[in-house]
Amino acid sequence: MKTFLLGLTTTLVWLSASIATAQWPTATYSGRTWDFEAGTRLMDRPGTELNLPLVNDALTNQVLFNSNDASDLEMSPGFDLRFLRQNNYELQWELEVSYNQWDIFTNVTSANGLSSPFFVAISDFITTNVPAANNIQFNSMDYDYESYLFSIELNARRAVAPGFTLLAGPRIMYLEDMLNISTNGTFDIGATTIPFTQNTQITTENPLFGFQVGSDVHVPLNRQIYMTGFIKAGAYGNTARSVVFQSDSLTGGTAIFSHRRSQGTFVGEVGGKLNYDLFPGIVSVFAGYEAMWLDNVAIGPPQLLGSLTGSFANVEMTGTPFVHGIVIGGTIRR
Repeated sequence: MKTFLLGLTTTLVWLSASIATAQWPTATYSGRTWDFEAGTRLMDRPGTELNLPLVNDALTNQVLFNSNDASDLEMSPGFDLRFLRQNNYELQWELEVSYNQWDIFTNVTSANGLSSPFFVAISDFITTNVPAANNIQFNSMDYDYESYLFSIELNARRAVAPGFTLLAGPRIMYLEDMLNISTNGTFDIGATTIPFTQNTQITTENPLFGFQVGSDVHVPLNRQIYMTGFIKAGAYGNTARSVVFQSDSLTGGTAIFSHRRSQGTFVGEVGGKLNYDLFPGIVSVFAGYEAMWLDNVAIGPPQLLGSLTGSFANVEMTGTPFVHGIVIGGTIRR
């Protein structure tokens, strides 16, 4: 995905440079004072491509759940609102707000039982609290993963050539993951079989405050059809937080782990649209593609590394989520 994003960015940079040096006919509407754009975002957040085994069949060792299953969030709708205001000094002010939410639920089970390196800490917990326990078996696991991404940005924009605009401004983003894992099994005490359940709930929060720069291009194809594209890149401060709640049916107790960690985060974004003027200079509709890459953020699945020791002593900020998909909507101009 990173290679694809780099290639798309390179293409848009080349297109931007071509437009800046060429004499393209301008497609801006000099008489307008503002634009309002509303769109639907059908965005996918694919998982890691490593496919590391996480849960296996206890008898056959068949992989039942891997790292891609744990991090792959299915395509989900969101929204994007954009307001553009012209002033008398050839400067434009742009306010844009967007939101997306994803959710997956997976049940992993096997008649042969389950095995996983993440179950070792649970087995140790059982034998510590019930020394007579033996024949510990894991029968099923419920995996529920939700993620939310919110963004608001304010950009100053200035046209430096016909169809080519530079932009810069502050941006605030908020990425939150909520991961809930419920593991069910049994153990024996003599001839008695005792059921047990262990729940782990992980919440990660990434408040991003930073500044971005970018550019966009506007290429008329005919009187009513035109193409637009943009590139944005920004650096952000991120004080990420990870909160872990663990509970079990054996003791009825709850363990809470909460940590914060500060680190810089990079966000890159590219996109392109094909636009059609229903009423030239007044109303248009569009469809296109957008992609975003975030680097050095805390997401839910990597925090599970703490369950190998049961300490959850740190915030894992190794997440590099990639979000991409289709955008459709319309624009009104005055």
